[in-house]
Amino acid sequence: MLIMEARELNEGDKVYRTGGTFEVITFLAGPWQNLNQHVWFITGRDSDGTVRLFNLNSLTASCPLPEEGDTWYDVHAVGAKYIIEEVTERFVIMRYDVGSAGHASPFVVALDKFHNNYRFSK
Repeated sequence: MLIMEARELNEGDKVYRTGGTFEVITFLAGPWQNLNQHVWFITGRDSDGTVRLFNLNSLTASCPLPEEGDTWYDVHAVGAKYIIEEVTERFVIMRYDVGSAGHASPFVVALDKFHNNYRFSK
């Protein structure tokens, strides 16, 4: 996240923690600079309700949306790949990638749950 983006945040705004999944962080205050280094932080509440200090380098102002044909991985299952079929305003329609073994039935996941449980594969 850019420093100028962090300066425009208001208390209660949502930002996202990167690194695997996109955890929702509720902005509380900041940004502050560590004067010994060129590192900036904000204070926020994570999904567990714990107030923490977050490095701006590990945050993003918006969560990336999946696109049709993308491959995403389930963070809770080793090697479970999913192909995105369609993305709506609130839901993601996807199917399990079974490779050449056949075709899996599509299923729907709410967008907020999708970002907590799946990561993008480049």
